[in-house]
Amino acid sequence: MEIKLDIGKNTYNELVKESKNASKDLDHFAIDMMELGLRVASASSDEDEPVDESIRLLMENNSIAKEVIRCVFDRTKITGKLYDADTLITMIESNTDAFLRGKES
Repeated sequence: MEIKLDIGKNTYNELVKESKNASKDLDHFAIDMMELGLRVASASSDEDEPVDESIRLLMENNSIAKEVIRCVFDRTKITGKLYDADTLITMIESNTDAFLRGKES
């Protein structure tokens, strides 16, 4: 589909400059920018989209687990040489990310 837009000289100059920086054709770069703008507008719309119940439950459980770790943390009883609960939580998150990327801990 073809569409003609009157975008103004400054906008055109910025598109040309940024398309050269990205090493892309001006037309393709302009289309990419329009698609990005539509995604941003869609994501920031006022409509409240329903949240998947399982995601909400996982987030709640994550928060509860972190608070429990902070309450019962005893550095003499853990396997690593960590000095506080927040460091332990960060280590657990890093290990989980590594596991999900296929790395072994």
